[in-house]
Amino acid sequence: MSILTGYAISTGFLGTDHTYVTSDKPPFVWSCWGRGSGGKRICRGSGNSSVANCISQSNSHAGIIYGVTGVCHQTANRILYPARVTVSKARGYWASSLAYGTYGTTFPEFLIRLAACNSLSSSALRSKTSVNPLEMDTGVQSTSKDDLEKAYIQKVVDVYTEQMQIPHSFNSTIMKKESSPLQRKELEFFNPAIVSGENSSLLGKELELMMEFRLGRSLDSQTTKSVLKQQSDFLKEKGGMDRGLYSADLKIEKYVKEVNDLFGDMLTSLPEILGKDKYEKIFDLAPLKERFVLIDSDIAVKAHERL
Repeated sequence: MSILTGYAISTGFLGTDHTYVTSDKPPFVWSCWGRGSGGKRICRGSGNSSVANCISQSNSHAGIIYGVTGVCHQTANRILYPARVTVSKARGYWASSLAYGTYGTTFPEFLIRLAACNSLSSSALRSKTSVNPLEMDTGVQSTSKDDLEKAYIQKVVDVYTEQMQIPHSFNSTIMKKESSPLQRKELEFFNPAIVSGENSSLLGKELELMMEFRLGRSLDSQTTKSVLKQQSDFLKEKGGMDRGLYSADLKIEKYVKEVNDLFGDMLTSLPEILGKDKYEKIFDLAPLKERFVLIDSDIAVKAHERL
């Protein structure tokens, strides 16, 4: 086992951090679309660095299509999965989870990636016990807060694994560099219609878990319904933008601006629904007074140059 560590670096944008991951034995750095040095340590846990490195391929992207299925937070979380920790202390993390979830919007692809890297069976992945607690390194102290987050992660994974049919034969070629989702826009697990349709209900269930976890209790049904509608409407409209991007009808620069504006509109509406205190506690953000950058335009342009 190695110690996998997540780091956060201020982006200079309102309330957001870039995140990346390292391991100690052997030393790896996974830059997750941006810088791979500096910043502050925000999480660590004991996990298999070889599995983490396998998950990360190619180029520390871990199967995430930047801006479309996730950003650096979801990328880092995937690489940190063997340690069952997340970069949840990064600024802007809980906001990005509202749009992309914990592990990105193409969860079936992530499960196949895990299966290929861990040589797990499909039945193990579907089981509620598929995410077993790791035997923690004695040098890493576990706290009750850490345990609560691990329990939350387990619930998130269960939401997806219980409702998705995982193929019995895992195609390890998706791990090859030349077959990365970024280079193959026809990848079967990226389908904007699916992401904005059926998968939005799964992201909604994850959002309910997130709000309960962050508040320590459930919200009343009417407030929950209103928040879920805001998320669903965002995902539906973003799904149209995704289709435009992948049909070449929408340039990446315009896509980034439109998604950022749409996401900012949603964040602006949520304090009115939740109340300021609950909003701040859930998303770790003050109500917006300036533009929120969900997707970094410079990173997005570079990431999509090969599409």
